[in-house]
Amino acid sequence: MEIYDAIFFSFVLILAFASVIWGLRIFRIFLIVMGLWIGFGLGLFFGEFFASNAGDMYFWGIGGALICALLAWPLQRMFVFTGMGLLVGFLVFAMVMSRGGEPENGLVAGATMFIVAGFITVLFYDYFVIVLMAMVSAYAIINVSYFPHEFQAFLELATSGERGVIAYLQKFGGYYSELIWPSLLILGLLMVYAVYLQKILPERSNEKNDRHSYDRRLVRSVTFIMAVVVVGYVFLDQITDIGMSFYFNTEWGNFYQMIDPISPDNPIAFYVHTPIINVSAVSFPLAAYISFLVIRWYQYLRINGRPTKNRYINDWILAVFTGLVILPLTQMITLFAILKFEDFDIAGRLWLGFYTTLFSAPAYVIAFKWVYLIIVFPLLLMLLLPRSLPPAKESSPEKNLNYCI
Repeated sequence: MEIYDAIFFSFVLILAFASVIWGLRIFRIFLIVMGLWIGFGLGLFFGEFFASNAGDMYFWGIGGALICALLAWPLQRMFVFTGMGLLVGFLVFAMVMSRGGEPENGLVAGATMFIVAGFITVLFYDYFVIVLMAMVSAYAIINVSYFPHEFQAFLELATSGERGVIAYLQKFGGYYSELIWPSLLILGLLMVYAVYLQKILPERSNEKNDRHSYDRRLVRSVTFIMAVVVVGYVFLDQITDIGMSFYFNTEWGNFYQMIDPISPDNPIAFYVHTPIINVSAVSFPLAAYISFLVIRWYQYLRINGRPTKNRYINDWILAVFTGLVILPLTQMITLFAILKFEDFDIAGRLWLGFYTTLFSAPAYVIAFKWVYLIIVFPLLLMLLLPRSLPPAKESSPEKNLNYCI
């Protein structure tokens, strides 16, 4: 694959993960970018009627982009209204299309939900900003994971000013209609995790509780580690085709033919449900949360000197256990859920495939997996996990009384 594809897919995933972790903080930047994009599109639309040549048409587009970008922040609530309304409306449109409805009925239902979702958004502004950014993240992950090349083509067409965007949008909506269940699942996971990460944990940390403050730092570190692993693997996969080697050189590639229907018009993305690594953009939120719970439990044991007081040995054992046991199980659960909880056999075989290919796969795949599990992942934990641990809970005075006579 070309380096351009590797950079593009990695950049989209970075934006997706940043929207989940820092959605409230980067919302202003998101508004300005959206203003530029929407303004450019509107400028091109009006330029078709008033411009005499292509050069003038692009001048209209640039002018519209600048005007909308300047208005984006002062009119932020209107943008949130519009953005959430469009995303929910498009989701409803995809649901109608998935049930065999006519495009006209889908547009009516989508327009109705656009207005309803927009008004509810303004009433609960902070939460819906987080949800809006999580929805942006979800659609970015879905597009990159299931039909990356169609996504690239759509972006190029939507920003080029060429005619036929509506027809291409209908084709793109057909993809969403086939992926409606994975879309809802991924969207739900990201929305819940984003609210937990950006609202619930910060409010607990404001209680001046050392453990809550440590939990907040820990969960952010774990989430960042998972994001680094996914983006790093996607970039490597696009350059080296390591996923392709796995599918065509091992028996486990046969099972991917059984789940091709959930990846329409394109073989399933090689970095989505792959046992080469044990976490993906799809399982990212669930993997981060479960890993956080396991790491927090293990780190609290360290407070009392169990299982060992050596921090480096602790972190290495923790990383190997998380990579070998926790993350593969999380990936299997996520795939089973995406298959509508109907075919555990596929998810279970791919889970076993992760362990099988530690020994039976192309040589460089085996080497990559062992280096990742034994060296790379432990180093990430050692470097990025919070250094200071919360103090141990003091035992109550009653427990220290000596009742012996």
